Amino acid sequence: MSTEVNTKKIVKGRRFGEIFIIQVCTLVTILATFFVVHLFPGQVRWVKFPELLENGLVIALIFQLVILFFTEVLGRDYLYRYTVYFWILFHTFFIYVTGGIESSFIFTYLFIPINSLFLLDYREIRRHGIVAGFLLLMLFFTDSSYWSDPSAYTKQFVNEAGFVILLWLIVRFMKYTMSQRVNGEQLKRKLSELEELNYTKQVFLTAMSHQLRTPLNGAKWAVEAVLNDKTCSEPELLEEGRNRIDNAIGIISKILKTAELDVEKESIKVKQEDVDLKIMIDQILLEQDYLIKIKGIKLQYENYQSVAVKGDEKMLRLAFINIIDNAFRYSPKGIVQLNLFNSNKEAVFTIQDNGIGIDSKDLEFITIQKFYRGKNAMTVDPNESGVGLYVTRKIIEIHGGRIAISSTLGQGTKVSVALPLTPSI
Repeated sequence: MSTEVNTKKIVKGRRFGEIFIIQVCTLVTILATFFVVHLFPGQVRWVKFPELLENGLVIALIFQLVILFFTEVLGRDYLYRYTVYFWILFHTFFIYVTGGIESSFIFTYLFIPINSLFLLDYREIRRHGIVAGFLLLMLFFTDSSYWSDPSAYTKQFVNEAGFVILLWLIVRFMKYTMSQRVNGEQLKRKLSELEELNYTKQVFLTAMSHQLRTPLNGAKWAVEAVLNDKTCSEPELLEEGRNRIDNAIGIISKILKTAELDVEKESIKVKQEDVDLKIMIDQILLEQDYLIKIKGIKLQYENYQSVAVKGDEKMLRLAFINIIDNAFRYSPKGIVQLNLFNSNKEAVFTIQDNGIGIDSKDLEFITIQKFYRGKNAMTVDPNESGVGLYVTRKIIEIHGGRIAISSTLGQGTKVSVALPLTPSI
């Protein structure tokens, strides 16, 4: 019952205008019928009791004007619910004066449950239908000539059965419509709650990343201070400690960036700088030289040209570091092939390795789900966070570009990035 009440509240404002249209149409129909019956009696011989019909139309006209005054002038549209019973009586009266169950206007009875649809209450529709069905049955007993006619019984049965079936279909339709409406409202509410929860999570993640990075930076400076001291007795151990701190800071920086991209996605500002991708990638390769040597990577260049785009250099640099670092990290003693060129007003960068590859089951989640890592990647390097490609996709999309990844497990991975030369950001 509470669901029905909520649904009625939702549609109350919209329904008011529909009630006005229905009432105006009803007034016009009553007036037109009255003038035709009164002025052209020869054209309405299908009316058995013309004077009785005229009187009934006058009563209906006065009633409708009163209801129109209450609903549209006084704003009491709840009265509309109770007018239905008057119109049930009027329809029964109209059929009676035009021939009873022999009336060719028996179909007008169908307007009763159809008009009730605007109440958006299937219980009311059912009650109206029961009253109307009972009165339709009473019409049969208003003329004793029907009682001895077997065909009249058949006709009455067909009328009643057709009305009941239509009423059942309308009630079923209303139940389905209301359930769909309520389900839609519930889904919207759940979605709003999930979005709020996700926002809270991102804000928390951002705050925690800031808090973690500060003490790690302090520890790094302390270790570097000791390393710079010539009296240091175990520099190798401190060097390893510093590297681990650097790795932790790098992971936290990636987490922070993904949190910022999610939390501030509506207001994030992208700088419009001239970025030469070839120069930027060459600098990244130079910085990654230690990893290339440790992993025994052999670099190959095919179509490697100077390509300039406009964008935020720091953001693009982070994205390309993530892509290149992955290729080196997961291709021990392998070959990494790089391409950079213009194609159809786009800057295209591809990097292909022959490393461990990505399982097809993991591939679809790599760039769309944070902290997701392939099972084989975790065995090679368990210290990574799983946010690199997620951040990369966000950055590329913010710049109006796209990223595609194809991979075969055990054979290698290819990452392709396309950025517009004149981005629409």
